[in-house]
Amino acid sequence: IATIESVEKAQALRELFALLAGDPVIDVAIAALLTWAAYSSVAVVLLIMLLPLIFRERATDALLPGSRHPAHLTSPTDRPAKTNPIIVARSLLRAFGMRTTALALVLAVLAFIGEGLATPILAEIFTVRLDWSVERYADNQAIYGTIGKLVGAIGGGFVCDLLGVRRIAGFGFGLAAATLAGFGLTAGLWGDGYPFPLFFVLVEGGLALASVSLFAFFMRISWTAAAATQFTLYMTVLNLGHALGPLLPQLPFGHRMSGPGFLVIAGALTTLPILVLPFLNPAAVVRRRGIELASPPRTPEHSA
Repeated sequence: IATIESVEKAQALRELFALLAGDPVIDVAIAALLTWAAYSSVAVVLLIMLLPLIFRERATDALLPGSRHPAHLTSPTDRPAKTNPIIVARSLLRAFGMRTTALALVLAVLAFIGEGLATPILAEIFTVRLDWSVERYADNQAIYGTIGKLVGAIGGGFVCDLLGVRRIAGFGFGLAAATLAGFGLTAGLWGDGYPFPLFFVLVEGGLALASVSLFAFFMRISWTAAAATQFTLYMTVLNLGHALGPLLPQLPFGHRMSGPGFLVIAGALTTLPILVLPFLNPAAVVRRRGIELASPPRTPEHSA
């Protein structure tokens, strides 16, 4: 608002508007240009939405929902998915009937409770205890946090293929946990010489690594006709951690804890997903999915 007010009071801008006000043709042209600039993103989004209608992933895909599929569908993987809600619900229950897919829900709940706890605590520490301005804190998060997120997200996509999603997820959670706990334990050293930018990079980078790994893992273990619903459920449950974390300081012991103490707890909570990872076996889900895809489809007579 302060920036806009300074521009509004500029004498040069007032004189420019005074010159333009007398020429309606120029006014309309400028208005059209500004309108196009404001809404050009809509055209880009519409173009991207039309791409699936122009390029088919497979020759057997229907172009629009409800359109007829080609009659030569023979492979189980080419058959249109059943959209009956009852069938989807049954498929979803069957999908979570395996140990790995069920434990993945537990993993999703635990994944970001530590981050949910640390987020408001960090804001209070930097703006109150360290006496940073809100703008300075936001700038550090935006610059150094974004660097960490980009490195973690882009780099995580490559190393997941090389080392496996569970290893990279464990490394990402471990890095974020160690950084949060270490930051809390070194509260006495906070000062002008403390590497605050490195803290933002490591925390956000570790969480980005873990996030990318979990996305890839959840996509891999989503199977049956309800695979899309299963994956969406994982994504929804991931948000529970962000909602549950801020509630922890409101527990009875919360008033006895300091900000650095909560950061140590946040680091400990961030290690909980690592304890679940060894019990997950995505290869078993892939094998089960392969067996079902290779089996002949069940007709209504067989289902009865």
